[in-house]
Amino acid sequence: MTSGTVHDVVIVGHGIAGASLAWEFLLRGHQPLVIDRLESTTSSLVAAGIVTPITGQRVALGWRIAEFWPVATAFYHATAALLGTSFFHRLPHVRLLSSADEVRRWAEKQHDPAFKEWLVSPAPDPVSYTHLTLPTT
Repeated sequence: MTSGTVHDVVIVGHGIAGASLAWEFLLRGHQPLVIDRLESTTSSLVAAGIVTPITGQRVALGWRIAEFWPVATAFYHATAALLGTSFFHRLPHVRLLSSADEVRRWAEKQHDPAFKEWLVSPAPDPVSYTHLTLPTT
């Protein structure tokens, strides 16, 4: 904490939500104090994606993604501009489908207008990873 600084907001946690909230308070003229445990193994330090539109084995759209996507992208681009950098990029990613059911669901979603922006056609071929083993520590 900086000596002499008066904080009018306290935020506990400096993950993506806490950091975003702190920025919003700063932009609105507040002086937030962020308290964090500074753990070395948190998802905020290793997360590759900030927003994932399609989730789970059921190939479902993320909760309220149509509403949150424009707000999230505007926030990240505005924050990057204020910092003079670029850190939010919409990139394609590969979804490994582990069963025939997931492949079927993916194929069904190809015809759903709500998924049009998020899916690439055709559905990928199923791949089995049952022959792989994880390294032991």
